[in-house]
Amino acid sequence: MVRNHQAGVTLIIVLIVLVIISLLGITTIKSATMNEKMAGNLSMQLTTFHAAEQALRYCEQTVQAYAQYPDRYRMDPAPLEADENTNNFEVDANWSDDQKSMVITGLKESLHLSKAPRCMVELINDRTQLPEISRSYEDKPLIYPFRITVRAYGPASTDSVISLQSYLRI
Repeated sequence: MVRNHQAGVTLIIVLIVLVIISLLGITTIKSATMNEKMAGNLSMQLTTFHAAEQALRYCEQTVQAYAQYPDRYRMDPAPLEADENTNNFEVDANWSDDQKSMVITGLKESLHLSKAPRCMVELINDRTQLPEISRSYEDKPLIYPFRITVRAYGPASTDSVISLQSYLRI
């Protein structure tokens, strides 16, 4: 009687191939999940940046109107005096103080943000606090040099915060 010595080899080969295919499937699923998370984070970051950009443009327009028509236009809160030792925008408590930063309404609801963006306006009296490009114009008078800083908060499911800043000479 002749015995077939290959009787269990096929089963072992099929099991090895099945394990390899299962590992490839698991790796593909993990990769797809990671890609989806990265795309979601990018979307939330862009939404936050968009809110900060809109708030910065709004604040710049507000400051321009205030500087051009101070008797007809009231800015609330009034611009802060820039301190030569501490930048007001670097103090976290100033961002929740309605006397030091203003809330930009409308963006929180339309962009589904966790908090409304805030804007802080500082009047700069010390030229050394201006960016290098602005200091090159020292022979020309600066009537109103302002530093405008905006802080926007991401959607409720994230902790993202984006700050933008601009200098405005009027």
